[in-house]
Amino acid sequence: MKTSYLLLFTLLLSMAACQQKSTTYVPKGLTKLSDEEMIERAKNGNLGKAEDVVLKDEKGAIISRASLAKIKDIEEYWTVPYANAEGKVVEAIFRKATPEDKKLRAEINKVINIDIGPTVSKVEIDCTDKQQILQKVYESDQAGGRQNIDNNQDEQNLAIIVNLIEKCGMPTLAEVSQEQMMAIWLVIQHSDKFFMKKYLPILEQSAEKGDIDKSMIALTKDRILLYEGKPQIYGSQVMDGKLWDLFEPEYVNKRRKEVGLDPIEDYLKVFDISFNIPQKD
Repeated sequence: MKTSYLLLFTLLLSMAACQQKSTTYVPKGLTKLSDEEMIERAKNGNLGKAEDVVLKDEKGAIISRASLAKIKDIEEYWTVPYANAEGKVVEAIFRKATPEDKKLRAEINKVINIDIGPTVSKVEIDCTDKQQILQKVYESDQAGGRQNIDNNQDEQNLAIIVNLIEKCGMPTLAEVSQEQMMAIWLVIQHSDKFFMKKYLPILEQSAEKGDIDKSMIALTKDRILLYEGKPQIYGSQVMDGKLWDLFEPEYVNKRRKEVGLDPIEDYLKVFDISFNIPQKD
């Protein structure tokens, strides 16, 4: 499968750090990607995964992603990606954007907008074997409680789910168990923004039929908004120990109740986060 470059480019091109004075900090042992290489990687989807990239300011200090959403003038900043000896982007530095940077951003955005997105490997699927296929996917996704995430396994599972949906259509609870339906949502939820946005309408249709809980759809919508650097709706996403920005927080419990989620105060206790915004009906 091509790597999830849409998500990474969202981080590289859309996020910005607080402005710092110029320094001579340069990542040791890493190579800065040239303009040509960045454009080529955009075409081929070969930037790597966002979670593997350490974000730093011009002084070399690590930047939390939670702080980036508060930057309003993001178009005035630029991210410089650095790759290791294997060609994998592992670090990115924020600085003030030059006119050349803005021109390059426009070229890269054009490439991304016309690209059909990342692809998955071809997997032979027997539509009469959906139950067994989905059960194996569920068990592998949940192995170890997601504490030690295996990116290769996630990619394999995504390939299976995508091929199954495209060939057999979206299963229903009349065909598979609730746990097996959950496998589809889990794999898509653990993929990148491209696949979440692509299959969200199908998941919503399943939720309307009662085949998937509406609360799952809420979590997917929140995660997409987080990846896009936008305020979430249901308050399900926590980043760096803090609640991700929330749209109209005074109505969040009303929205959560509508999709079957517990009050946000109870949910955030798991993360030792207090929520004291008075709620409105």
